[in-house]
Amino acid sequence: PHLTGTLTIGVAPLATNTLLTKLLLTMHHYHPAIVLYAQEHTMETIFHLLYTNELDFGILGFMEKEPT
Repeated sequence: PHLTGTLTIGVAPLATNTLLTKLLLTMHHYHPAIVLYAQEHTMETIFHLLYTNELDFGILGFMEKEPT
């Protein structure tokens, strides 16, 4: 399906450099009609903005898979 609209993402500083870049490129590739807004905030601010519906979702961090 062809999706359109906006998506506002709050991202904690530790997740910004690696995860956000990959996410934005992948989202744009599969859904070019969606306008993405990414905002860097502290975890506390992300929780507040989610609670007040000012963000669609938040990324607080991630764990890389251990090498095998």
